[in-house]
Amino acid sequence: IVDNENLKNLKKTSFVVYLDATIECIYERIKDSKHRPLILESDDVFSKIKELYDKRLLLYKISGDYSVFIDLNTITQDTVEKIKEAYIKS
Repeated sequence: IVDNENLKNLKKTSFVVYLDATIECIYERIKDSKHRPLILESDDVFSKIKELYDKRLLLYKISGDYSVFIDLNTITQDTVEKIKEAYIKS
């Protein structure tokens, strides 16, 4: 999303969903990932996630065709249904 060309391509070809996740939710989902170089290089994963989130937040918000809030208590199937409904209406 930070690369303007990627964003243009996404917007041309896709229904872009912004998952408005809490920092805690993001942390729990990616803290053990071995495929996220920006996270792996950090000694404080939570702080790095927060830093990247804060830096990118505006881009995420303005780039999405639809936004859905998720946290640690969110049921994935509920989120999928919300996204499907939004896509159908778009």
